[in-house]
Amino acid sequence: MGWSFEFLTSPRDYICGLVALNIASQYFQNNSVTPKERIFTVGYLLEQAQKKGFSTRGEFFSVHNLASLARANYPEQSWDVCNWNETEGVDVVIQHIKNHGLVLVPYDRDKNNEPCIRNGHAAHWAVITGFAKPTSGLTTFINCDELDNVAKPSEVISDHYFLCYHGKSLHPAVWQAKLLLESNRNLRSVAPSVQSSPYNY
Repeated sequence: MGWSFEFLTSPRDYICGLVALNIASQYFQNNSVTPKERIFTVGYLLEQAQKKGFSTRGEFFSVHNLASLARANYPEQSWDVCNWNETEGVDVVIQHIKNHGLVLVPYDRDKNNEPCIRNGHAAHWAVITGFAKPTSGLTTFINCDELDNVAKPSEVISDHYFLCYHGKSLHPAVWQAKLLLESNRNLRSVAPSVQSSPYNY
């Protein structure tokens, strides 16, 4: 699958939630769910977010606001906010993927873009498009048009992985499922650099 989403470089990192929504819309369009004429640009989505008072510069601190924006612009698709606990989170996501859905997830981004634990101070958005269960060093991705079988190192063969896209790379990322969801659950506060910024996010 080819992507044409906006690649993020500083200082526009704050639109990552809108880029994630744009990625999801392209996925559904490629699967004939979203009409081609409704593949809106990130700039258009930003204008809509500003009109609704959800964001001033593109940053989304609320999953409910991003879901509301998605419903307004892509009504042919169902957009729900999912709450999961530590034990059921991976299963919830996997079941959603099996039902041909996607999951937009906020998480803390490390320097290599992988999930980390920073209390929400490096918040970023990604789209989960598939999952994998490594077996004997061979990983089979489910619900991913662009990958069938990908060889993986066999250090960890008992955990699930998620296939994700985000605005910092045009290539898919493969992350441990538990690590991504742990990163999501640790989003408790806004980075001090954002709180002290002269800009109104």
